[in-house]
Formats: sequence, structure tokens, C-alpha cells
Amino acid sequence: MSKTATTMQTNVGNNVQDTSAAFKTIILNWLNDKYRDISRRTVWSILIDNDYTFNSVVGTATTSLPADFDMEIFVADITDGRMLERYPEGKWWTERHSAYSSGSITNGTPYRYLILEESSKVHLDPPPDA
Repeated sequence: MSKTATTMQTNVGNNVQDTSAAFKTIILNWLNDKYRDISRRTVWSILIDNDYTFNSVVGTATTSLPADFDMEIFVADITDGRMLERYPEGKWWTERHSAYSSGSITNGTPYRYLILEESSKVHLDPPPDA
């Protein structure tokens, strides 16, 4: 038997003897956290958007991610089926800062990417040449 979020909020509030609106909000946050935790462990097929693709543009390394982006499972170049390697921002800057600073990063076939979390963008490296 499934229960609605409202029913679960009421039941928890009654059990801890706090049925205030403020505490119901906290309970809903806890319920959502646990729901996400359980879903991430068990029902991958509902959570994965297998159909999300974006078109690369010659010479453009950075592309906006969808508003509901949470986390990528993998990134691949669908023209050749090759998976791209994820680089953390710090590692990318450590390895590529001199090429970036000198403007010598040329277009090519991307083989790595980084997620720019603050701006909700994906950055391909090197920028695509096709």
C-alpha cells in the first residue's frame, strides 16, 4: 500500500508529537532525501535520461546543460562511440593552464570533458573541429 507524502508527513509529525507547518517542511525534505537515496540505489532506468544529447559546434568548447541536470553517468562522442574522460576542474587547470593562457588550445577531437558546476555547463577539450 503506497502512501502520499502528506500522509507520511502527518504520520511522522504525530509520532514525534510535532505537527507544526515548519516541522512538516523539514519532514518533507527528509522524505525527499531518502527517496533520492533509495532511487539512486535501485531504479536506475527511471533516473537516466538516455536520450539527452547536444550538438557540438566547431571551435565552441562550452555548452549549457539542461536546467534539471544533476549528474552525468558518462559522456560519449556519438559519431564514433568513444567515451570521453571526465576531468575535475583542478586537474584540467593544472594540466592545461599554460596552453589555455597562451591561447594554443586548438580545435580537434574532444577526448576529455569537465563539468563547470557553477555555470551549469560542460566543457569539451579540445574544442570540437567538426
